[in-house]
Amino acid sequence: MARRRAATAALLLATALLLAAAASAAARELLDSPQSPRARRAAARRRRGSANSVQDVPKSIRLLALGDSITMGSVPSANQNHPYTIELERRLREKLGTGKVTVTNAGVGGAGIFAVGFQNPTTLGPYAQQLLAKAKYDWIVGLIGINDLLRMGRSADDVFKGIMEIYKPALEAGTNVLAIAPLAAPGFVSRSDSKEGERLKLHALLAKASSDWNAAHPTGPRFAVYDLGIKGPMNFWDMGEADRRWWLDDGLHLTAQAYDRMGNLIADNLIPQLRGRRKSHGTRQ
Repeated sequence: MARRRAATAALLLATALLLAAAASAAARELLDSPQSPRARRAAARRRRGSANSVQDVPKSIRLLALGDSITMGSVPSANQNHPYTIELERRLREKLGTGKVTVTNAGVGGAGIFAVGFQNPTTLGPYAQQLLAKAKYDWIVGLIGINDLLRMGRSADDVFKGIMEIYKPALEAGTNVLAIAPLAAPGFVSRSDSKEGERLKLHALLAKASSDWNAAHPTGPRFAVYDLGIKGPMNFWDMGEADRRWWLDDGLHLTAQAYDRMGNLIADNLIPQLRGRRKSHGTRQ
């Protein structure tokens, strides 16, 4: 008798557990149903996130990288070019999720505002005008001036004036600008050299012009200045010798790995501006 009662109790317990499991499964199925309140709330959150993502990401991005042999990606020791724009374009495609990313490299070795290019005998002002007349760009990434400061001995004021003769018409036509002051050249000048002082001044002039433009044009186009090599991650003066060798090929130009890193740094700076930019006249969305 006792054994029968124990068996009956065990059977009842097992039945109760099975019923509880079935009820739990049914409840989960109801909650996970597309018509359940929880599922509808989750779907609404996904739709909002998707809508924000589509709104934030432009349908197409066309960038013009303008500059000298640094933009061209010169690696003198290897007698080759490995431009930062390779990695920049890859990162933009990866992060923005669009195949409509075009980065045009317009680096001219030896060129500047006053300095004439070695193989392409032009200065950057007329060259930029030609390029901008042929195609519409969403952004210019400009790294201009080291040849003017070092080779030509021109002042920061003179170089700045010439740079703005490129940037200002582009901005007025609806193209955004990311300006980067020339990088330091510790293999060619000392930190106390007056030419290094002119490089720092050029950055300050660009930063002031950027601030003034953006204050006057709050809806765009945007004029951004990236401190890449003054106090930023490519400030060669404050690096140890080993780090400086990793970055610099000849004291001015970069190593291939450094150009890749530079492309990533510019992408890190540019991507939030591409995602969050407000609509401006003449700028692709």
